[in-house]
Amino acid sequence: SFFILAAFALIGEGLLGIFGIHMPAFRIAGGTLLFLIALEMLFEKRSQKRNERAEQVHQELEDDHDGEKTKPDSTSAPQTAGHTIADEEADDISIFPMSIPFLSGPGAIASVMLLMGKFENNIAMQASVIGVVAVVMLIAFAFFLASNVVAKRLSPTVATVVSRLLGMILAALAVQFIIDGVKQAFFQ
Repeated sequence: SFFILAAFALIGEGLLGIFGIHMPAFRIAGGTLLFLIALEMLFEKRSQKRNERAEQVHQELEDDHDGEKTKPDSTSAPQTAGHTIADEEADDISIFPMSIPFLSGPGAIASVMLLMGKFENNIAMQASVIGVVAVVMLIAFAFFLASNVVAKRLSPTVATVVSRLLGMILAALAVQFIIDGVKQAFFQ
């Protein structure tokens, strides 16, 4: 995840330039994307979707494992309610691998590229952005290691409150990105 974000931080603007996309447009698009993610956090749709998909995948894997025990020579894709697992994954491939959509997904890529664009003429600040990405990845790694203990002690109410608070902060950040993009596109 760190390498993906660092790569987009360093060459993302040039890559967008190849397609004729300028930073103001990316600021507005990235801000809009982050705002939609924030709305999902505020109204708990993200966690509900992820939980439903995780339960479905878990059930499919159990069914597949049970099917392998009874039919060791089966080569066809496991069936689930008339659909194969491959059909379901084609609908939503954002579950696996977890690090790409979860830690370095579109929202994170947009955030890193927008921050790098904001500090376009300041190499020290751009290095700081990449350093912060590294620190965040280390913190995420520590959280993943401690997640089992925390999940057992954290009540669903507290998790909901924290998610909504962070969603509100993300919404404000997204609106700021949009405002900056509009200012840069039309007033500079």
